[in-house]
Amino acid sequence: MSDVNIQDQGLVEQFLDSMWMERGLSENTLASYRNDLVKLLKWMHEHNYKLDFISLAGLQEYQSWLADQNYQQSSRARMLSAIRRLFQYLHREKLRSDDPTALLVSPQAS
Repeated sequence: MSDVNIQDQGLVEQFLDSMWMERGLSENTLASYRNDLVKLLKWMHEHNYKLDFISLAGLQEYQSWLADQNYQQSSRARMLSAIRRLFQYLHREKLRSDDPTALLVSPQAS
């Protein structure tokens, strides 16, 4: 998958393995998380972001992009849930010094 950063892809797989081991998530849930997070990684790669330095502003930019792509509010909220869990994991495992999703506002119904 050359349209994503290989290191970031590895971190996502590490996170998904952790979710499977710790929480026993179903294959369908893991597949949904993977799809949502790969979408984020592709966008980040196109905009020269990496998981270790994307900021709150960068994630807000991604949220705006999702809205511009006409994803429904419920889909954007689901994607945000996966993104939040990823950054919580990265912070907990000390792979990031902060969690930029802590102040990220959930998409509102229009």
